[in-house]
Amino acid sequence: MFQLLDKKYPMLHIKKAKHFLDAAWNDFDDGFYDTSISHAYYAMHHAARALLLLLGESPKTHSGVINVLWSEAKKFSNINGDDVKKLSSAFGRRIECDYGVEFEMSRKEDALDIIHNAEDFVDRAESAIEDFKLSVRTRRE
Repeated sequence: MFQLLDKKYPMLHIKKAKHFLDAAWNDFDDGFYDTSISHAYYAMHHAARALLLLLGESPKTHSGVINVLWSEAKKFSNINGDDVKKLSSAFGRRIECDYGVEFEMSRKEDALDIIHNAEDFVDRAESAIEDFKLSVRTRRE
């Protein structure tokens, strides 16, 4: 399945995801709700990449990550279609916040919802990675 070198990358993506969560909260606390949404999305994106690396998948685009996770979510113990929908929704909001110029400044409540979704997604991804690793070890024994 994976060579020794590859095993570290999923957890490095989780570490990066947690870094982006910290940044999202810092932005939120400072009233930068648009950048908090962007950072929360990137936390989810890195968590999703971590999951896909376990399957040997490494899509080149953000949309590719969402599409592959959509088709592969059932392979993980606690990742489902609702999680992927939240990731996709956060991706759309991130694009609006990063590139849009004719949008209402993101509301505090919207940012808070997306950050909470990101925290949940990262936690669930980390747990799914541990479960996945355990199931692989069990199958080898």
